[in-house]
Amino acid sequence: MKVFVSYHHNDIDFARLLASRLESRSIEVWLAATHLAFGMHWGEEIDRALYESWAVVVVLSNNTRGSEYVTYEWAFAMGMQKPIVPVLLTTDGSQHPKLANLHYINFSNKGAEPWAELTDYLKGLPDPRRMTYDDEQVRLLQADARSRPPSKPSRPIKSRPIPETLRDILIVVDIQNDFFPGGPLTAADTESLLGPLNKAIVHAQELGMTIVFTRDWHPLDHSSFSVNGGRWPQHCLKNSAGANFHEALIFPADGVTVNIGETPSSLGYSPFEDQKMDEIINRANVGSVFVSGIALEYCVQATCLEARGRGKRVVLCRALVRPATNLISEIDQTLAHLMGNGVEISEELIPFRVESTGQPGWPRGEAGRTK
Repeated sequence: MKVFVSYHHNDIDFARLLASRLESRSIEVWLAATHLAFGMHWGEEIDRALYESWAVVVVLSNNTRGSEYVTYEWAFAMGMQKPIVPVLLTTDGSQHPKLANLHYINFSNKGAEPWAELTDYLKGLPDPRRMTYDDEQVRLLQADARSRPPSKPSRPIKSRPIPETLRDILIVVDIQNDFFPGGPLTAADTESLLGPLNKAIVHAQELGMTIVFTRDWHPLDHSSFSVNGGRWPQHCLKNSAGANFHEALIFPADGVTVNIGETPSSLGYSPFEDQKMDEIINRANVGSVFVSGIALEYCVQATCLEARGRGKRVVLCRALVRPATNLISEIDQTLAHLMGNGVEISEELIPFRVESTGQPGWPRGEAGRTK
């Protein structure tokens, strides 16, 4: 397992000791003082390390209360639903209320060194790579889902010269309220998607990419609903609150919305049911198509296959996708099916990068930053 240690620069000695003790107990540690080198993009490397870690150990002292860097690190990790383990060095002064109810490891008593407690607690954490979902019905309906082969474009792609500068597309699939906690097709891990996805959207904006937001937009009599003889509960009804995009999703002013399943008889999986999607992807200057969103086995998979069927390079952003099952074997089967149809799978947190300006909101320079 691998843990990320977040600390204030004044607490570096304890952070190094903590790293040494954990590594002696076969726990890999990511420490900024050790892993960041001169010239690296701090935010980019830190975000990657947070994403790859099982848990975040936060060294809490009087110094950390005013540290925007430490706050960013545990808040970003919390947004991805990573376990946060506070290590308390001092008891005087309050910490952030969001950390109040967590399991603390108390090092404030100088006569006690609870290294064994910290190690046992970390090793007892569940594997964060395994995704779990609240709605048992989604898992049961998984067996009824059928993969469709890529269809032909609704109209021929005209032969036209390809310009020197290509414009990539980011497709953001179905970030709608009904797929979040409280909705009829709720997934337990969807909220952890919002932070990383929003960062990707900001990157895509800076690169001048076309960003397409798809949404289920079903009529009341849609054939897929169980009340109409289908297999799914009612969800994402046109103009309903459940069909709205999540309020925390960044939606750029020039973002494009494409509806899925807008007619009663439509299958409701692919944005290419709307001719607008073909008009976007068939433009002469379209380069690669990056796909993110919910859910891997259904609308995400259909979007990837349809885009491949139109002869495009398609990249599934694995870190920016959530599946509708907690069975690793089924997730792997879906990924294998996509790769077998020519879809590339990227494990990068953000497969496209802003090289000219660095990560928004983070300075560029040597690695020994002051928290």
